[in-house]
Amino acid sequence: MPFEPAEFGRYYLVDKIAVGGMAEVFKAKSYSERGFEKLLVIKRILDHLSDNDEFVEMFIDEAKISVELQHANIVQIYDFGKAGDNYYIAMECVEGKDTKSILRKLARRRKLMPQEFAVTIALAACRGLDYAHKRTDAEGKPLNIVHRDISPSNIIVSYTGDVKVADFGIAKAENAVYNTKDGVLKGKFEYMSPEQASGKPVDHRSDIFAMGIILHEMLTGRRLFKTDSDVATLEKIKAVDIPRPREVNPTIPAALDALVMKALARDPADRYPDARAFQTALLEYIYPTTPDLVRDSLEAFMCELFAEEIADERARLAQGSKVAEELHARPRPAPPAEWEGTAGTGTTVHQPAPQSRLPLVLAGVAIALLAVLTGVFALREPETRIVEVQAAPTEKPPVLQLVIEPATAAAVVTLDDAVIATGKPRVTAELDTPDTAHRLRVTAPGFVPYEETVTVAAGERCRVKVELEALPATTAPAPAPAPAPAPDRPAEASAPAAAAALALSSRPPGATVRVDGRTVGKTPLRWDGAVAGKRHSVEYQLAGHEPLRFSLSVPASGGTVSAERALKAEKKAVPGTLMVSVRGGWGNVYVDGKKVDQTPLSTKLAPGTYTVRVENADAGLDKTQSLTITSGEVTRLSL
Repeated sequence: MPFEPAEFGRYYLVDKIAVGGMAEVFKAKSYSERGFEKLLVIKRILDHLSDNDEFVEMFIDEAKISVELQHANIVQIYDFGKAGDNYYIAMECVEGKDTKSILRKLARRRKLMPQEFAVTIALAACRGLDYAHKRTDAEGKPLNIVHRDISPSNIIVSYTGDVKVADFGIAKAENAVYNTKDGVLKGKFEYMSPEQASGKPVDHRSDIFAMGIILHEMLTGRRLFKTDSDVATLEKIKAVDIPRPREVNPTIPAALDALVMKALARDPADRYPDARAFQTALLEYIYPTTPDLVRDSLEAFMCELFAEEIADERARLAQGSKVAEELHARPRPAPPAEWEGTAGTGTTVHQPAPQSRLPLVLAGVAIALLAVLTGVFALREPETRIVEVQAAPTEKPPVLQLVIEPATAAAVVTLDDAVIATGKPRVTAELDTPDTAHRLRVTAPGFVPYEETVTVAAGERCRVKVELEALPATTAPAPAPAPAPAPDRPAEASAPAAAAALALSSRPPGATVRVDGRTVGKTPLRWDGAVAGKRHSVEYQLAGHEPLRFSLSVPASGGTVSAERALKAEKKAVPGTLMVSVRGGWGNVYVDGKKVDQTPLSTKLAPGTYTVRVENADAGLDKTQSLTITSGEVTRLSL
């Protein structure tokens, strides 16, 4: 039976995505004035489970845990509530497919997932998990979140190449109302860790084991623990009966095989200590390729693999949106007066008719959660309102690793003219500013100085191999200076300078080359204008890629100095998120003079500075604030 778009609370359901044994998922839209609309996803409990106290508590916990997580690699939660008898969660709409669907589609085509895509998906999922595992509350106390249900169906890859972890429905956290009893198994059996399959307590390393299973399956195209029965599956997991990936797919390199098996160690102490360490190991494996370079290829891969599905989804969305717009445009009767003044305070309190059929305690939990999500506290007097602008949590700083060959105890390493190491063959340094060009220089007696400009993205790790070139041997001076030429005789001509050249290439080729500020051609090229004993400044420029600047030193003896550099693709402009809330009430939100929606508001904006106004004439609220939206980050305005 075809899906019919329908009104659901303050949302409009436009397309059904999936239905399971406990909940159903829809694409939905919300509308506001002047044509503002937002596409999102509604996950709602099935009717027959709305009276199941245990399941409702678990559903509330999912919303409470997920709303604390705001990260580029985690599906974001916008809202939680109840419409009629159905509790629901409103969340970010990621237009794409889960990893399970990707692997099934590839299996039907009898193809394996390209290894660079498998590594990139696992790497991004680890980044999101590491953030969740280390999340703290407002007082800095760790929340100790463990997902416990990491599986291919909960790792989503968008059609634009982004990767997000979803569904913290059975996640374990210190502040959870509902906690699974020891010995009770929750989650998909095939993706459990040995300790989880045995009913023992689990920590974040259980999620790492599950990520190892998924990476193994993406690389081999085979289900790792699939059997004919759940009991046999659990016994196989507890025994850690695992073939190495190379045994199934001999094209897998030994280094990648070892990474997967470390994540799948039976003893949690033998696995990666945290998801960050797993992510770092994957980054080092794919170096010098980076996730940003792979994203465009992954986008093309997804669009080709699901071309028919994308066209069908867009058609259904367009049709459902048209019906939803008609439903939204229907005239509505004026709502009954439900606002009453509270004597002596000038405060207003909204008292809706009770709808819950759950026990009073559960209703209190739900109301407390709504207070967290929408900021429903008593309205303060205008003079006591406080504006809080909070930056989104930042990723760990970029890391630069150097390997100096030949190793010499006299080597001095400077970064931006500051000495960071002396006499070390391997150097690791955290950079203060990501995505910024840093001047790296290595000097040692008897060697030509090495100099290069390096740029490392936030959270990434860049490894540079420094190969020092020995200075040419010099002849001993004569015991006595040569006599000066007679005044009436011209001086002898000096010896001609040694011939020198630069052999320059880039990946990809075709970059415009500038040497010492002058354009000399396109890569690959040999430039014969180099000067022996001089350091030349080189710049590569190629459309669609970031400019690359570095220096090359030519020995005094001349010769040809070769250099090959990889160009990084330009990053796509990633919007930031503006979240606005009013404690104890609501307000109309205007961005640069245009009304967007009412609070609580979460909306995407292009990076830049905006004038944000929040207004509620009845409550005496009219506040204007200039806010800067940063790419990929969340800016909050709380009144």
